[in-house]
Amino acid sequence: MTYQLDSKKANSKETLRILNDEREFEKKVEYFKKDSTSGKKRLWCCIRDYKKGLYHKVFSEAIREVTGREASKFISIWDNLPMEQIELPGDVWNNSSLFKNNLFAKILDIDSIPKTWEMPEIIRDIYKQLKNSEEINDFYPEQFDITFDFVPRMCSKRLCDVCPFGQKGVELVCIPSEDKYCPIAFLSCGYMAECVGVKGDCILKEGIGKGICMGRVGNGKLKYKEMIENG
Repeated sequence: MTYQLDSKKANSKETLRILNDEREFEKKVEYFKKDSTSGKKRLWCCIRDYKKGLYHKVFSEAIREVTGREASKFISIWDNLPMEQIELPGDVWNNSSLFKNNLFAKILDIDSIPKTWEMPEIIRDIYKQLKNSEEINDFYPEQFDITFDFVPRMCSKRLCDVCPFGQKGVELVCIPSEDKYCPIAFLSCGYMAECVGVKGDCILKEGIGKGICMGRVGNGKLKYKEMIENG
């Protein structure tokens, strides 16, 4: 139900009504057990949200209500749960051919990964190969869920020219400006993050992902040229 609250069909009043109706709530639970746990996607999404998302406070209060004096201990255990233990919710965007065949081409043993690219098992395999890298050893599998926002905006449109994983993507798009939003995060994922590049401590400007993707230059320039010519 927390997952549903964040969807386009979110209806907080309806959700509260169900939570306050024991019979309706039991029906929802049975439906969840029967259908939504297939592949555990919804379950992993909830665990993620309870740990670091919007519902962490709600979950912590629930623990406090149930455990009383021992609440702080249990909340601490939950908060210190290693993020690497949270699986990636399987998502079709991870199966984009441009994404999977090019982004990891230089740093992974692609041939050792099954051609089916079943998620999230494959992401776990990728994680095991990448976690030993000194540059990116502090990430965890669930962070790959960014593909839900990234692939439709970048890979599906073949915007290789301005991709942060391309040869010059960051250089072509980045315009460090204090009190402004990062154009790279906004263009590639639609995320509104304040620019930190003015101070010189931006991980994107450092080029950690530069040249990782083996994808060829996309048709963004061609489309722009056509737009100009067509008025």
